[in-house]
Amino acid sequence: MQNNQSTYHYNEVLDDNLVLWKYMDVSKFLSIITRNALFFSRIDRFNDNHEGTFTKGSIEHYMKESRIKINEEDINHFENNSQYLYVNCWFASDVESETLWNRYGSKNGSLAIKSNIKLIKSQYPENFCAKGEDTVNNLLKFQRICKVKYIDYKTEHPDITEFISPACFKKREYNLENEVRIIHWVRHLNNDRPIDETGLYLPANINELVDLIYISPHSPSYLEDAINDILKKFNFNFKCEKSTLTKQPEYGLNK
Repeated sequence: MQNNQSTYHYNEVLDDNLVLWKYMDVSKFLSIITRNALFFSRIDRFNDNHEGTFTKGSIEHYMKESRIKINEEDINHFENNSQYLYVNCWFASDVESETLWNRYGSKNGSLAIKSNIKLIKSQYPENFCAKGEDTVNNLLKFQRICKVKYIDYKTEHPDITEFISPACFKKREYNLENEVRIIHWVRHLNNDRPIDETGLYLPANINELVDLIYISPHSPSYLEDAINDILKKFNFNFKCEKSTLTKQPEYGLNK
């Protein structure tokens, strides 16, 4: 019988110029600029139960390749790994998405941060403290930026040799999201307690992370001026513009 199982190592190198979008309501945006930080959600709190998990196939592949038997304690360790994974999610596209405006925005006011891989890396470098110890807080940390690979969890499995690997994969039913993630794995060295029950704010220089702010085409007309006033007050350098999705088409030639 042919074995159609596949195990994936994540090794994609992302183009620094890959354009990224983050859609949100105004309250979330204000939280970002007042804290000068992005919020990383704990991945096991997502609705999709496959998020951040290894699979039976992951474990079986590891045992076959390494010839190491895994006991019940090891399995519990793999099962609990997702509680140490925190992610900040972006949409990869050269243009805006009407679908995501509707999904993540609010009719009372929403906006999108436009950025790219290079700007993200400038604030969240990959693999910082890799295999190293945070001696102040006694923490072990890993970090990676990845473009999510959408897989069939029945036949395809995240590689088990990296703690951060499961967050790079997602069920293929979500492939229209075209998601890029900043992944932060962190745990105490002296106990198994998660760092936080819901998520973490990780600091960044928002001035260096943002390329441009777009206001939703469905937002009130006053919002663009209001956001620009707030940006000026907090000394941010980037600009805020209204989306052109609802702009009227131009016909004919100027006379």
